[in-house]
Amino acid sequence: MKDYELTCILDARLPQEKVDVIIDKLEKKISSSGGQIEKVDRWGNKKLPYTFQRFKEVKEGYYFMIRFRAGGDFNKELTRQLKMTEGVIRYLITIAPPVPPAPEKQEEVKIELPEVKSGES
Repeated sequence: MKDYELTCILDARLPQEKVDVIIDKLEKKISSSGGQIEKVDRWGNKKLPYTFQRFKEVKEGYYFMIRFRAGGDFNKELTRQLKMTEGVIRYLITIAPPVPPAPEKQEEVKIELPEVKSGES
């Protein structure tokens, strides 16, 4: 199993309920196929950088990212589902970079210095 990131842009004109349903379906698809969801980031509505062929009138998109673990051939099925989902403007599935381990908590070290008296030579 490998770590993947799915970054997706939905049509911002979709009602929030529909957006939630699409994301939930993708999460269920990943889980039911033996994958594990590690993180879901909902970035919200953002202005699109340029117009898209099929969505010329759309100026904003709803961005989200799902980080998950799955087998290599699962991506074909996920791609097929994304192509059939109404409201998906763009998507990208990439191999996720490794997450650096959390730094260990270090104990605070206190050093006591001897007092220096002024005027002594």
